[in-house]
Amino acid sequence: MIKKVLLFLTVFSSLSALSQINYGVTTGLNISRLNEEFKAVNGSFFNTSSMGLKLGMFSEIPINDKILLSPKLIYSQMGDRDKNYDSSRSLDASNIDYKLDYLTIPLNVRFFDKLYVEVGPQIGILINDSRESLDLGDLDSSIDIGANLEFGYKINDFRVGLNVYHGFTNVFEIEQTPPLSFRDLNIRNFALSFNLNYIVFSN
Repeated sequence: MIKKVLLFLTVFSSLSALSQINYGVTTGLNISRLNEEFKAVNGSFFNTSSMGLKLGMFSEIPINDKILLSPKLIYSQMGDRDKNYDSSRSLDASNIDYKLDYLTIPLNVRFFDKLYVEVGPQIGILINDSRESLDLGDLDSSIDIGANLEFGYKINDFRVGLNVYHGFTNVFEIEQTPPLSFRDLNIRNFALSFNLNYIVFSN
C-alpha cells in the first residue's frame, strides 16, 4: 500500500511542474451500500441508514479553459454500516453489514468551469474492515476498482459536489445452494456522497 501511495505522490509532483495548480482539502458524507453487481437492493442503490465520512486532499491541474485534471487522495468510509442482518431471511446484499474503510485515489477529468462535471476511474485500498452481526470471512479483494461521476458548483475557492461511485470489483463472491437460494451473489460497493472542497493554495 505504501508503494502505491508513493507512486501516486511522485506522479502528482511531476504534473505540478506543468502549470499553475490549485491544491485543496475535501470532506464529505457517504451514503453507501453493498449492492449485488449493478442491481438495486430492495428498490434502492443506497441505504440512508448507512453513512460514513470522507476526508482528504485534491489538486486541480488545468489542461485548457474548460478541462482540468483533478486527482484526489481520500480516506473514505463505505460498505454497509448498519446492523440489519435478519437470520430469518435468505442471504442477500441487503443484510451483509460490513464496515469498510478505504484509502481511495479518484483520477478525475473535470469539464466546464462554474457548473462542472467530473468523471473518472477510482482505485480503493482497503485499510480496515469491521464485521457486525454477520461474519462471512475476509473480503475477496483488498483492492476496489470502480468509476465515479460528480456534478459540482464552484464558488470562489469552494467547490460543492454530489458524487456517485460504483465498484466494478467484487467485494464478495458468495456461492449459495438450494434451499437457501438458487443463485450466487456478487457483492460490490456503491456510494452517493456530498462533498465540500476548499482550495488552500496555488503554485
